Parts: sequence; C-alpha cells; structure tokens
Amino acid sequence: MGSSDSDSEDEVRVVKSAKAKAHEDLDKICDEMRDSMAGSEWAAIQTLWDKLHKQVDKIKKTTGMLGTPRPYIKIVTELEDFLAETLAGTCFPVLHAFGRRWALESV
Repeated sequence: MGSSDSDSEDEVRVVKSAKAKAHEDLDKICDEMRDSMAGSEWAAIQTLWDKLHKQVDKIKKTTGMLGTPRPYIKIVTELEDFLAETLAGTCFPVLHAFGRRWALESV
C-alpha cells in the first residue's frame, strides 16, 4: 500500500482547457489522416474525414470561433493534392468530363 501512495504523489496531472483539448484532438485527427494517406488507406481516410468535420464543429461550438481552423484548411489542401496525385494515373479523371456512369462502365 505504501508504494502505491508514493506513485500517485509522483504523478503530475496536467489540466487542459476545453479549447486546448479540442485543438489537440483536431491535430491528432490530421496526423492520423496523413498516416492513412501515406498508406493509401481509403476506408480510414473516409472515417477520419467524418471525424474531422465533427471535430471542427465541436471547436466552433466550444470556442465560439467564426472562422475555420488552420489545421483543417491545411489537411483539406493536402488531401486534395493527394487525391489529384492518386487519380493522375487512372482512368477516373474522366469522371469529371463524362460523369460517373461512363467511367464505371468503361472499367
């Protein structure tokens, strides 16, 4: 019993504000999304995309922010570049010119 009491006394507890925690969670989601893009894990990217939007809404509600958080803008541009790079070597850029139905029928 004595050793567990001394262990709990040695621990330093860090208290963060709701705003700091929300921004930290946003950064974590962005880092996870970058890792998923590196591995071309599209299912994970979709899941993280949904989590990203929920987190941005949470930040706006928590902080009363009127604008858009910079990490969100940065990850969206990175995702756009990744998507363009990924689609550059496939037939799917035709998707924009002729529509989804034509692109899927040609595969």
